[in-house]
Parts: sequence; structure tokens; C-alpha cells
Amino acid sequence: MSFHRVVCVTTIPSIGATYNNAIHLANPDGALSPLEIGAELRDNFITKIRGWQSDFLGWQFLYISDINNPEAGSTVFPMDNVGGLAHTGYLYPTLCYKLKWQTTGTGRHKFGRFFISGGRNDWSTAGGITASAATNGGILLADILDRYSSTGTGPLTLGIVQQDSGGPIFHSVETGSFWNYLGQQRRRNYGVGV
Repeated sequence: MSFHRVVCVTTIPSIGATYNNAIHLANPDGALSPLEIGAELRDNFITKIRGWQSDFLGWQFLYISDINNPEAGSTVFPMDNVGGLAHTGYLYPTLCYKLKWQTTGTGRHKFGRFFISGGRNDWSTAGGITASAATNGGILLADILDRYSSTGTGPLTLGIVQQDSGGPIFHSVETGSFWNYLGQQRRRNYGVGV
């Protein structure tokens, strides 16, 4: 089994904002090449996320690397500035909708987050989200888990990688939540990435 790190790069060109998210995937038996991983994510993960994003935002690249072989570098999968699907304005640039992944167990190596940048502003209200956003967030999460959880139907498994002296340890995603408030990744500044 091979493990991959995928960095998703999106931008809002009109204000010069760049956003990054990293996800980790298990690729059973190394069955998919990096370009096939990119195509799988484009067609079955990113398409769902794009419904939450304003068309002001564009997807630029996926950088796909093999965690077991980091010296090989990353494969670049171009996203050709494919935009969000919502024809509305976007949230304040540092605010995002949030998905949380959960594996078994507790501790910082057992969960992860995905920040949906360039979020459509019609589903937000005073720092929170509307009832329709909460409903749609549950559908989005269910769709992603149906394909990429430990029991999902897709060719890849979403997870969290814990680095250990013996090599990476992969924890498969079991469940998750869609947060009912907006947030920002506090470790990065505006214009650097979310």
C-alpha cells in the first residue's frame, strides 16, 4: 500500500489570495498513478467542494507526492483555474467553511480538517452558516465519506498520516463533521494560505 499527500492550491486572483489544503490518501497496492489520483480527486472530491465555492475562486494545481518516497518530489496535476460553481460573492478572504475528519481514537494524530476557501457568501450569516448550508454540509460530508472513508466505495481512502521512527502510520477516516460556524486556519496569514 502506498500513501500520498495531496496539496490542493486555489486562488482568488482579483485580490491575490492563495489557499492551500493538504489531504492524505491510502492507495491500495499503488494501483493508481499520481495523475490517476489527481483525476479521481478532480472528478469525485473537488467537484463536490466546488459547489461551496464562489466562481471568483479558481483551482490551480494538485501537488501529489508519495509519503514513502519524498525525495521523488511531487507530481503536478493542473486544475486549469476551474472555478467554484456558485454565482455569488465570496466570504471575507480568511473565512472558510470547514470539514473535520475523524479516525478511531483520540489525539492530534487522529483527526484532520479541510478548509473550503472562497466560500459562497449566501450560505453564511454573522459568522455562522444558514440552515440550508447546514443541510448541504451534511450531504457533502456523507458523499465524501461514502467514497473515501475506510468503508467507502472509491479506489482511495482518506486518512491522517502520523510520522513515526519506523515510517508513516496511516489512520483511515471513519467519520467526520461539517462545522456550523465559519473559521480560519490561524497558523497562516492572509495571502499565504488557508
